[in-house]
Amino acid sequence: MIKYRVRLVFSEDMKRAISPKIAYRGIQLGTKTIARNLVKTAKRGIRLKRSKTGRLYRIGAGRVHQASAPFEYPANLSGDLQKSVGHEMNGLDFTFGADTPYAMFLQQYEHANSKTPLPIKMKPRPYLTKAHDENKATFVKVMETSFAKLTGFKEG
Repeated sequence: MIKYRVRLVFSEDMKRAISPKIAYRGIQLGTKTIARNLVKTAKRGIRLKRSKTGRLYRIGAGRVHQASAPFEYPANLSGDLQKSVGHEMNGLDFTFGADTPYAMFLQQYEHANSKTPLPIKMKPRPYLTKAHDENKATFVKVMETSFAKLTGFKEG
């Protein structure tokens, strides 16, 4: 799983306006929203067939499956990967990933820090990284919205 840690820098006005208890709750609300958005984006990317450009396979009697090409979201065949994508909160941190046995192979087969070559010949389908990259521009806005909901305070 990929782990994210949130570090916020408050302006002096915000430090005076927000109690530590409300700040903690705002960070928690924001990180929970970010985690949910990452999960939703990863599941949608796996589910959508139109975004796959890999090989076509015949499966069973007349069923055709389109695989994913390298660096696309993985194609959804059984639904197990999509169902296993989730997040866990731990205070202000969260982990985000998938729990199928092959989830790691799809995400990071050619990972630069890998000391042991994996027993498959396949380029990665970094679905977690893609979900993160698609959402990272919204992280600050999500945190601002979370604080505004709790305090009514808007930086300006």
